[in-house]
Amino acid sequence: MLVSVTADGKKIVTLTTTGPSNYTTGGFKVIIPELQRILALNVDIKVNQKDDNIVYALDYDYSGNTITFKAYKIDVTATAPSPWSEVSDGKNLSGIVINIIAIGV
Repeated sequence: MLVSVTADGKKIVTLTTTGPSNYTTGGFKVIIPELQRILALNVDIKVNQKDDNIVYALDYDYSGNTITFKAYKIDVTATAPSPWSEVSDGKNLSGIVINIIAIGV
């Protein structure tokens, strides 16, 4: 949703979305249709994913008006050091809420 336009014409946009119900290895994309190009980005991730002994995290990158999120997990009961690994295909990540503030043109 377009929130405001700055004096120099840049758009400030907010968006709230959730993770996919069927994750695909390599990540999922969020497009900000109000922008052609993201110049600055603030992402707040609230992980409500409740799986025994597993902690989730998202990494992200952006290009143009598209943000790509890649999901990782770690088993907190595994023998240390336990590596982070990408979430498997098909995992339901809809319990993850993503709040985005983007500035762009």
